[in-house]
Amino acid sequence: MRRLVDLTPLIPSADVVAAAAFYRDVLGFRAGVVDPDYAYLKRDEVAVRIVPVEDAQQGAHVANRLAVYVDVADVDALYAELQPKLAALSEGRVRPPFNQPYGMREFHVKDEDGMLIFFGEDSSAR
Repeated sequence: MRRLVDLTPLIPSADVVAAAAFYRDVLGFRAGVVDPDYAYLKRDEVAVRIVPVEDAQQGAHVANRLAVYVDVADVDALYAELQPKLAALSEGRVRPPFNQPYGMREFHVKDEDGMLIFFGEDSSAR
């Protein structure tokens, strides 16, 4: 029987190397491959693939309309771990943990190209 095994987002970036550095240095991903044309990074069971866009303006336009959701086991502990690096980001790129009306506790981060990353856990599991 066939089954789906994983889902890895392709994240467009105007600068693949800089984007990979953000995922590595700020969000704690480990770099598997990083070059100007492609990056693959992974943290625990979550991976991302970063690909270049030819036109930086078009890339920003696309990234600002994308989002990924990362389910985590302890969202507050992850935020506490990342917080020193997140604090260095410009205003408006980080939203601290809060409870959503749909039962999730989340925090949000915008990557280097403006894509929104949700980190969340089911608040009923707490």
